[in-house]
Amino acid sequence: MRRLRISRGLLILSSLVLLMGGSFGYLWSHSTHAKKPGTTPIQHIVFIVKENHTFDNYFGSFPGVNGVTYGVVKVNGVDKTIPLNPAVDQPVNYCHTWSCAHTAYDGGAMDAFNLTTSACGTSPYMCYQVGSQSLIPNYWSLAQNYVLDDSTFSSLEGPSFPNHLFTVAAGSGPDIPHSAIDNPTGGTTWGCDAASKATVLLYNGTKVYPCFNFSTLADEMQKARVSWKYYAPGPGESGRIGQIQ
Repeated sequence: MRRLRISRGLLILSSLVLLMGGSFGYLWSHSTHAKKPGTTPIQHIVFIVKENHTFDNYFGSFPGVNGVTYGVVKVNGVDKTIPLNPAVDQPVNYCHTWSCAHTAYDGGAMDAFNLTTSACGTSPYMCYQVGSQSLIPNYWSLAQNYVLDDSTFSSLEGPSFPNHLFTVAAGSGPDIPHSAIDNPTGGTTWGCDAASKATVLLYNGTKVYPCFNFSTLADEMQKARVSWKYYAPGPGESGRIGQIQ
């Protein structure tokens, strides 16, 4: 069983691009090379994890997908449908904490993103954006040539840390009560190498040191003798993803 070490600067599972048939990566990597013959023609499955983006933010206007090009804002308690703005290269880092996510979700109405931050509180409500091929041509090229999952959602209504735990372990704790629901506090590093006073809030309301020990996808692949590899910045580099040991 692998210790989960997740560091600040991770790429969040708000948008997950699933590719089959090819592979790519960069920077520091960890891998295992045990292989088991299979009957499927698929040779590689590649997950590209992006920070603070939804599927519709990237691919809402992609031809033929289950996407959207409009949104709903709540103004003085009344819902109003608006067209999504063209996405920009460097958007504001709109609020996406546990509390903001639940405000925006609004019990399933999905109509209150404009109420989560002052940067999106007035027209044209710039937190409502949709990408285009001209803005992200490389991602659109991948979508055109591989499998694009148009029904992908964040695993948890909350920020980076718990969603990244879901990325590697299909959960943010060993069980629901002991699952992380927020980002750690008390330091700039997240995970098992965090500062000694660092804590993270759990679903049961308690706070613990942000280091977990439960089964990951890597453990399952290891048991099945399926080769795997992940790429991320190394220790000390900007955007470090941490290590799975």
